[in-house]
Amino acid sequence: MSFDPYADQNQPRRPSDRESIYSDDLPPLRRDSTGASDAGDRVRLPAIFMIVLGVIQLFITIIPFFIFINLLFTNSEQYKQNLQASLEGFKKTMPQFAAEFEKQIQNPEPALAQARLMYGASTAAWLLPSLLIILGGIQMLRLRSYALCVISSIVVSVPCVTACCLIGQGVGIWSLVVLLNSDVRSAFR
Repeated sequence: MSFDPYADQNQPRRPSDRESIYSDDLPPLRRDSTGASDAGDRVRLPAIFMIVLGVIQLFITIIPFFIFINLLFTNSEQYKQNLQASLEGFKKTMPQFAAEFEKQIQNPEPALAQARLMYGASTAAWLLPSLLIILGGIQMLRLRSYALCVISSIVVSVPCVTACCLIGQGVGIWSLVVLLNSDVRSAFR
């Protein structure tokens, strides 16, 4: 370790290339009178990324949500007309499935119930994680609800839960690393 006589003595010392960034002689986090600390600076960027990913996923969830709402207010006769209108395209593009499609036109009730179930489940499967991710990001910015922040970071890092799979995994792992820091954890209320 070398001494720099021109360095500002009020600035915290940064580790040299030879020192580990995990050494024990690093200065502790600064705290102000409100209890906020550098932990707020550490969690800010991962929290913002989590909120952005949650909002993107929320916008993508709008499509199956509106289809689901439309199916809820569609009766079987309207659904039968919609199926008949799309039968010609089905015969041209996928003739092997046209016979099964014609069976569904004869009795549209099971197909309508299946479509409602499918779009309702997909809406819920996309809506709940996106709301959890947004809420976890907001709470992370506020340094509150540590457990919720960790859970939402895990949800973001699960593949194919968010619309941006690889970005979500990176952001989730990054926010977990930040949250598992003992100084950051102690800053949560």
